[in-house]
Amino acid sequence: MAEPINITSRIAARLYAVADPPTVITPRAETSEPVEGPPVTTSAVVVSRDPLLDKLKEHIVQIEAMLAYIILFFGMAVLVKTTTSPATAVTLLRGMSLAFLAGIGAVIRVTNPTSEVRNRLAAGGALAGILGMFSGVVFEALPGGISGQHGTMGGGCLGMFIGFIIGPWYFTTDKPMERGDAFDYLYERRTKSVHVANAGMIESALASSIPWYDKNSDGRRCYVKEDLDAFLKNGPSKQPPS
Repeated sequence: MAEPINITSRIAARLYAVADPPTVITPRAETSEPVEGPPVTTSAVVVSRDPLLDKLKEHIVQIEAMLAYIILFFGMAVLVKTTTSPATAVTLLRGMSLAFLAGIGAVIRVTNPTSEVRNRLAAGGALAGILGMFSGVVFEALPGGISGQHGTMGGGCLGMFIGFIIGPWYFTTDKPMERGDAFDYLYERRTKSVHVANAGMIESALASSIPWYDKNSDGRRCYVKEDLDAFLKNGPSKQPPS
């Protein structure tokens, strides 16, 4: 009978690097001669060798930020509800909700792996907050039959609709991509360029034709979008990779 797998223990082992301890690089001493005075301690530099662990840490930090964002909103909402009149509370809560929606892009910063659904929802919420605030203020100031509440609702719906359309491009960044992300980037464009027509060509290009960088000095290859786009357009260059 096969022994059951303890998933919790395996995750804990990776988090605390029990099974695969990180490489520790200590500064080299300048001289071996004894030095008078109290001993000097130096801190070691820890270099992670597990990209999956690094990404997991980024997602954990983002979840913590989102929870703090939600707690902050509800805390302020309770404060407004209990310290102001009903009419004032409605106005303040509406404005606060729009402001928090508009700022959602500052909280959702980890976009790896990419998700079109997440990008559309985040962009829709952010633009709903921005256009809702703008249209509410404008229609509140203009004379006519449309109130600020109706302007806010209309602007919010319009912003949500626009955000759903432009969502896939809303959270694009120029951050260097690791090898797996660069492979996915080229593979998604395999029908648009003869230089990456199949997975084998992409593998060869990443290995020998496209410049790569070791930004963390830990052996992991990183690629910039400009180099990937240049390869898609022009193919292999004569200049060897970095």
